[in-house]
Amino acid sequence: MAEQTCESLININFESKIFSGITPSDDAWNAYLLKIYKELPACSPAVFANHNTNLGPSSYEILAKNIELFHRPAQRLIDLGSGSGHMLKYISPQIRKNDLVTAVDMSEDEIKIAAKDYGNNSQIKFVAARAQNLPFSDESIDLIGAHMSMMLMRPIEPVVDEIYRVLKKGGRLLAVTNSTEPASGTLGLFNATILDFIKSHYPQFKQLPNGDIRTRNLDGLKELFLPRFKSVEQFTPFYLNIEVTPDGAWAFCNTLVSVNIVPQDKRSELRSRILEIANAQRQMNGKVLLQMPLALWVVEK
Repeated sequence: MAEQTCESLININFESKIFSGITPSDDAWNAYLLKIYKELPACSPAVFANHNTNLGPSSYEILAKNIELFHRPAQRLIDLGSGSGHMLKYISPQIRKNDLVTAVDMSEDEIKIAAKDYGNNSQIKFVAARAQNLPFSDESIDLIGAHMSMMLMRPIEPVVDEIYRVLKKGGRLLAVTNSTEPASGTLGLFNATILDFIKSHYPQFKQLPNGDIRTRNLDGLKELFLPRFKSVEQFTPFYLNIEVTPDGAWAFCNTLVSVNIVPQDKRSELRSRILEIANAQRQMNGKVLLQMPLALWVVEK
């Protein structure tokens, strides 16, 4: 029998804890995320860059346009949890003389992809670091943008501490995250089916692993950021409209933590259930519409 790698043992332990009803540690969660980034490089833009929202633009564009509202000349910006750097596509046109943008992600693999795609711009730097220990001086940053990353960060309290430390007075954090509003329609059916599937195979299962739910609702954000920060504002939630074929719907499901933790030998059964729903929900054009609830929020120091 081939010797198992430390990485595979970590993942087996991670999944077994979840299915046994045990909440994995923060370190186990972060190790799992790094594994996903290695297996599915650039998985975030594969979903979010190729689909628009009910507001029109993509979620990347919505975040970039709001960053631009506060962007002034000669500022320092952080793309926090940058992943493979797709957000830089929309921030790059905003860069002015003496600006400096730094892409930060805990995955060295993702940072390497970002540097390869955007490293020709001398005003963009790339750093592999955890959000809990940012390599920046106190009060040195004007703006921080975070696209679909804040809700994955554990533990979240040291992240908030670091954001407060590095932001200048009047500096802002702008983030797009999942919303706590439950998905409806076909995506809601998918989520319910996946959870029922897991529970039927693992009776001790309690809940899916995730980041801190407080990053997904206004009351939670206020608990995290106030009273140290000046203000927290959450804008009206919006939806990512994912219109795909039934097979594309299953491919999307494979980017979800709830599906990714299911062992490969059981995924074919889950795939059949998802495809049955997808085929029943097809529109006239043969595609399925999945609406993912998102939210944009802004914190000012």
